[in-house]
Amino acid sequence: MQIDGLTPSEPTLESIEEIISCAERRVKRAGLRLERAQEELGGAAAALVRAREDKAAWLLANPQDQLEMFE
Repeated sequence: MQIDGLTPSEPTLESIEEIISCAERRVKRAGLRLERAQEELGGAAAALVRAREDKAAWLLANPQDQLEMFE
């Protein structure tokens, strides 16, 4: 099927190099996003560990308060 004015042209070295350049930029952007996501994941995991440690410390320091929660 051919649509008037939309016939694909034969690839040229220049058009292939442009596709490669676009793909390289895309890979670079994806790598940067991945790096930021890994940093965020590390920070979130560390915050979770700290919060759980804080809870455990609070429970040890306030044993009576735990019993009152169930009364």
